[in-house]
Amino acid sequence: FHILPIKDFDPPFTEQFRTPHGLDFEPTKDLYDLSFERADGREAFADAFEASVGSVGTTIIEVGTDSETSHRFRERLHERVCETI
Repeated sequence: FHILPIKDFDPPFTEQFRTPHGLDFEPTKDLYDLSFERADGREAFADAFEASVGSVGTTIIEVGTDSETSHRFRERLHERVCETI
């Protein structure tokens, strides 16, 4: 939604398009008898993913992200792709 004109209007943008849920998924492991890992970065995610693939059962891997950082990364990626093609 960052590419739409609504991004320039806050709070409507934040309240209706950027909708952080504020939920904690860790209790889900007890509810469904699953494994749970919280990854705080790319390397931690790779380690948790690798461990989950080699284990029995289902693992929830929670990865927190920052929407602005993610948006800027996608913009840079888009620019590089456009330059390449």
